[in-house]
Amino acid sequence: MPQCRFYISPALTRYQKLTNRPTLTRMFLDKYDYVILDIIQTYKKNNKNELIKLSQLETAFWSRIEHDDAHSTRSAQLGERVANLYLDGYIMNKNNSGYRLTKKGKEELSYQEMVV
Repeated sequence: MPQCRFYISPALTRYQKLTNRPTLTRMFLDKYDYVILDIIQTYKKNNKNELIKLSQLETAFWSRIEHDDAHSTRSAQLGERVANLYLDGYIMNKNNSGYRLTKKGKEELSYQEMVV
C-alpha cells in the first residue's frame, strides 16, 4: 500500500498567517498536477484571458505528456486530478464556461517555478 506524503504549502502558510487559522496539511502536487496548472495559465495568457474548456485541457494535457510512461497506461487520470485541484482550491470553473487558476493555484505554480 503506497504511503501518502504530506507537506505544508508556502501558499497555505501565508494564508494561515493572514487569517490566524490553524495550519492544515495536504498531499503533494506531482508533476501532472503542475502540468495541468501550467496548461491553464498558458492558455489564458495566449488566448486573451479566455478560459480553457475541459476538452481543450484534455487535448493539451495528453499532447504534453505524450512521451511519458503514464500516457501509455493512462495512469495520469486527468479527470480525478482536475477534480482534486478544484476541491483543493487551485482551480475554479467560472460559470461553467471554463477553468482558471485561483490565487492559491497561481502562488503554487509560481513557487514551483522558483524551486525548479
